[in-house]
Amino acid sequence: MKEKAPVILFVYNRPEHTKRTIESLACNTLAKQSDLYIFSDGSKSPHDKEDVETVQNFIDQVAKSDRFRSVSITKSSDNKGLSKSIISGVTQIINTFGKVIVLEDDLLTSPLFLQYMNDALSYYESDERIWGVSAYSSQMKTVTKDVYFTPRISSWGWATWKSRWEQVDWEVKNYQKFRLNLCERQMFNKGGKDLSYMLDQQQRRKIDSWAIRFCYSQFEQKKYAVFPRISLVRNIGQDGTGTHCKELLENDSFTAENKAVAMTPLYTDKQIIREYQQRKKVSKLGLLKNYALLLLGK
Repeated sequence: MKEKAPVILFVYNRPEHTKRTIESLACNTLAKQSDLYIFSDGSKSPHDKEDVETVQNFIDQVAKSDRFRSVSITKSSDNKGLSKSIISGVTQIINTFGKVIVLEDDLLTSPLFLQYMNDALSYYESDERIWGVSAYSSQMKTVTKDVYFTPRISSWGWATWKSRWEQVDWEVKNYQKFRLNLCERQMFNKGGKDLSYMLDQQQRRKIDSWAIRFCYSQFEQKKYAVFPRISLVRNIGQDGTGTHCKELLENDSFTAENKAVAMTPLYTDKQIIREYQQRKKVSKLGLLKNYALLLLGK
């Protein structure tokens, strides 16, 4: 039997979200064949210390259960923040195992989530055009096959391989060449009209996102991510409790079909990419402010 990819879960200060996330993951058909690595970030201030301790006490109990093949816990004594936690945690595990499946503490998974992820990691590993695997999917009207491909990965339940991860330029060294290149910005935004805007925000340190830098390296490498037609993940963190989620956003629930997702060789469909692009937008006011700052050299 081929070894299942290790599963990494990043948690912080949301006890109820964490419990629901782990409960749904434990209900996966491959849970008892999977090794779970939990990274718990430290408290940022005295205000969240109690919640962080509650989360850590809960995951200690998970480690004593038999719901996964094994459970390993890493607790940070200080607050790294989501971006540093994910980059360092994924790097540690992927360097050992060569591939990873990654979740955050506000994602409910279908019972077939792990099956889909492992199948996709095996099927697409040798296709270097595939940058990673996503498990969340919007309700795409133009998709007819079990999977589809876009030039952007989703951070709501994802997986990748060491060979792709080690190509990511976390410093975004060529940003200065990119920032005023309208052609390059338009090409990057084929994965969503919010991408260039978010990269600008990251470089201004207005946000601290590992995901936008991962997506930008995907764009530079001209790679694709694979998505399931029917979402295998539902985000329960869009309630104002998340680090980057301060308002309610559109959220499609998943439907857990009782059948495996059929993998398909990479194909590009302009209509699908166009529909996906239209779902990722930024307000006109936000774009105008961003454009003004670019012109001012900020």
